[in-house]
Amino acid sequence: STGIEKIRLLATIDQKQLHIKIHNTGSLLSPEWREGIGVGNCRERLRVLYGRNANLAIENDHHTGVVTSISLPLSESNE
Repeated sequence: STGIEKIRLLATIDQKQLHIKIHNTGSLLSPEWREGIGVGNCRERLRVLYGRNANLAIENDHHTGVVTSISLPLSESNE
C-alpha cells in the first residue's frame, strides 16, 4: 500500500436514471458497521421523493475501499 487515499466519482445516465458511485480507498467498513441516523435519513428522504425509483447503497468494494452508490430518476415522477 502506498498510503495514498483516493476518492473516485463516476456518474452515468442509463434508461432515465442517474447513477453516481463514490469510491473511497481510505478504509473498509467493519463487519459490525451499521447504518447511522444520517444515512437512514437520506434513505428515507429518497423514498419520500422518488419511491422505488431511487436507491442508496454503501458497501465494501472488493477489499479496495468503500463504495457508495446512488441512483435517482431523471424525471420528477415517482411511479
